[in-house]
Amino acid sequence: MFAGFAFEQITEPLPQGTDFLLEVLYVALTAATLGFHLCVCMSCTFCCIFGKGLALKGPNGSRSLRIAVENLHKEQKLVFTQFLLGIVGYLLSHVIEPWIYFRPRTALVVCIPLLVFFLAIVYYVMMIVDQLLLNEDRAVLGAISAWTPYERIQDLDEEVYRPLVNKRNMYNPDDMQEF
Repeated sequence: MFAGFAFEQITEPLPQGTDFLLEVLYVALTAATLGFHLCVCMSCTFCCIFGKGLALKGPNGSRSLRIAVENLHKEQKLVFTQFLLGIVGYLLSHVIEPWIYFRPRTALVVCIPLLVFFLAIVYYVMMIVDQLLLNEDRAVLGAISAWTPYERIQDLDEEVYRPLVNKRNMYNPDDMQEF
């Protein structure tokens, strides 16, 4: 959604005679917003598709589930940081936008409430993240202790449906050693 907002914002032409510094700052913040949010969209899509696939259909049973959960946990912090940076860029580009489209006095009147809301959003996001973020040492990462002994058991479906050529090679009497 935010990527769509940023795309609409970046495709809108700026008025002639805009100060070069404001134009560069506005376009850079909007482009960074679009980039961060597209990265978030792609990362979330890949995590949903491949993480779920590995957890449910992985070749190593419960070990695949644990690996999927651990990898999703590793990606979580990066994706959330990209999301927050995209929102900060989006809000800051809207703080700069009135200076491009309006006279300075009008832009100042518009920017003051925008900055107040921006600071309030940053404060509440930090407060909520601080209260809800789970420390690394208290997090459960998908390892179910009771299933640990079963992680080394071979998948029965894989064994039953293995091609006969491979099964014959497994039971070749010439390869057997005497004890």
